Amino acid sequence: MPRREALLGAGEGLAAPGVDPAAVAVVRIEQLYPWPEEALAAVLGNYPHADQVVWVQEEPENMGAWSFAHGRLHRLFRERFTLSHVSRAESASPATGSAALHTLEQEDLLRRAFS
Repeated sequence: MPRREALLGAGEGLAAPGVDPAAVAVVRIEQLYPWPEEALAAVLGNYPHADQVVWVQEEPENMGAWSFAHGRLHRLFRERFTLSHVSRAESASPATGSAALHTLEQEDLLRRAFS
């Protein structure tokens, strides 16, 4: 199935059934080096009932910071959180070249981030 059709068939709404978007905290990492380990631990310490950390990046999976951050996040949080990531599909280009497809990919990215 072509990417566009797969994205179009993804359904409505960003949050998965049973997921309250108000119960989601978004933490933005502005600087990757030096790795902000203490700051991340302090911020996530404010959420004692959280059990999951999802790394979300707009870049394709083979680009962006996921490959750098993955091991560091795992080392820091593996005892407390389930770690996963959401990104665009691997690609040779960081952009689709189509505004319509970009919009569909962006909606898909957010839908998967909140599911």
